[in-house]
Amino acid sequence: MSPSCVSAPTGQSGAGAFAANADGSVIVGDFTDTGGAKHAFRWTRGSGMVDLGTLGGAKSFTEGVSAKGSVVVGMSDLVGHGYHAFRWTKSSGMVDLGTLGGASSMANGVSADGSVVVGDSFVADGPAHAFRWTSASGMADLGTLGGDFSVARAVSADGSVVVGFSSIGDGGTGHAFRWTKASGMVDLGTLGGGGSVAHGVSANGSVVVGDSDLAGGGEHAFRWTRGAGMVDLGTLNGGSSSALGVSVDGSVVVGTSGDMAGGVYHAFRWTRAAGMVNLSSRRARVSSTALGVNANGSVVVGIAKLDYSNTQHAFRWTAADSMRDLNGLKDLNALARQCHR
Repeated sequence: MSPSCVSAPTGQSGAGAFAANADGSVIVGDFTDTGGAKHAFRWTRGSGMVDLGTLGGAKSFTEGVSAKGSVVVGMSDLVGHGYHAFRWTKSSGMVDLGTLGGASSMANGVSADGSVVVGDSFVADGPAHAFRWTSASGMADLGTLGGDFSVARAVSADGSVVVGFSSIGDGGTGHAFRWTKASGMVDLGTLGGGGSVAHGVSANGSVVVGDSDLAGGGEHAFRWTRGAGMVDLGTLNGGSSSALGVSVDGSVVVGTSGDMAGGVYHAFRWTRAAGMVNLSSRRARVSSTALGVNANGSVVVGIAKLDYSNTQHAFRWTAADSMRDLNGLKDLNALARQCHR
């Protein structure tokens, strides 16, 4: 087998892309170095993957990027102090956002201008709570839906709408929520099953996407609006599905869906007109998950793995270029077909 079929790029053993900026020119994620430690990266076509460092420990992870690509958020370990949420800019580097009083925190989303960061943090006397951070007020606890924990996964462009999931009682079942200052944390319900999770929100906060348990078992991607409620987006070929990102206007949804016939997962891109479209090749057996999408839905990013290798690839997909590894921009579907012969 050709070395290109099995080897990772020099200096790393795998990578994943988690978010893209508005025009798709900046992608963030994390890579695993040859020593096994994960580091946050920021990618552009000109610079490639740039290591963003840590808060002093050995590892860092990236979850979100601002519209212009200048602000990156995630979490990093500190020496002897667990993991803390960070906000990175080129001028300031990686800045520790602190916690809600507990040992650890994680930033999961950022507003368009980078001024509002959301995520979750352990509180002093209990489990994690969703937070909303600004430089003026610091980290504010958003509470829960009645249970003991909550997690903020994404935020609208202006920072006013926060989505995620929260436990609803002592049993630990979590429901997707949509939070605003006026209404607080509102339960979005489920598709009939016990739990649901919101992973993404449109720029104006009107469209929420995620996944929910079904009454008869299994888990399906959903798209929620105030008018229609939670709508099941189905799957590619049976199994389960999850919606993990959404375009600015809420018309394009991305995520991952199981393939009952192939036994793998495939990244998808959903629109009302086309439905759920597979972004990877079944014949090439590329397992993939779409984790983020740019403003107009034309650039999709995520994680892919070819079935002959355990190496994880960060990918960038467009209709013109298909699914390409960020290192060298190789076509992953074509590479998988070539190496699977």
